[in-house]
Amino acid sequence: MFSYNPMVNIQDVTMVHYKEDRAKNDPWEKEPKQSLQKLFNKLDKKRLIEVVKQDILAEKSQYSSFYKDGEVKPYFRNRYERKGKNRLRAIEVHGTTCIACGFDFEKVYGEHGKDFIEVHHMKPLSTLDEAIEVDPKKDIVPVCANCHRMIHRKKDHVLSIEELKELLKIQG
Repeated sequence: MFSYNPMVNIQDVTMVHYKEDRAKNDPWEKEPKQSLQKLFNKLDKKRLIEVVKQDILAEKSQYSSFYKDGEVKPYFRNRYERKGKNRLRAIEVHGTTCIACGFDFEKVYGEHGKDFIEVHHMKPLSTLDEAIEVDPKKDIVPVCANCHRMIHRKKDHVLSIEELKELLKIQG
């Protein structure tokens, strides 16, 4: 792992960034020495070591061989808060049967599945610019775990309920 070496100075350090959207012949951009100097001046050595460790960790984490099953790794991401009462109200209004495929956990699993269902926000919270008030009647619907996963399977195209139902017709 990286450790600070007092023998290394700013002139010995070069940083380059891969820019995927650049032409294939030159996808790399060299970081100007001035910005590295600012970084060295701005951060104390201990903080710099932590920043570099995080950068190395982030880069290594892009490779599947980096992770082992069950290994705990720090994970930082935005989390979009949800009001539990909106979920409960949506279930009161719509019930616990999947709106897309009709799956009913209680019918399949008996008492163990009673009152179980996931809920889906018709407009993904991650697409909002700011927090909003949600109407559980029209903005949240019950879906089974399989349908919910299929709806969100591709980040660049979250399926609508209608699109998912269409896929179910094709496969059914």
